[in-house]
Amino acid sequence: YGISWTAKFAVAKRISNRRDLLGDGPSIVLRIEALPAMIIAGPPTEHSIHIGEYEYIVDPRMVQSVAIVSSD
Repeated sequence: YGISWTAKFAVAKRISNRRDLLGDGPSIVLRIEALPAMIIAGPPTEHSIHIGEYEYIVDPRMVQSVAIVSSD
């Protein structure tokens, strides 16, 4: 997993489906509990909201637990 996360499941699912449609192979939606210390950038910027991503940047080194909530 990477550094970009969204707090909205529908957005995560849309992005996951888009990656699959681009031919990147099967995709999944993951869930983490992002504590304030883990968030490098957020809450979402005006641009992130405008394009419908509601993006947070999280330090992946601090992620301790990841759950799969949806898979294709």
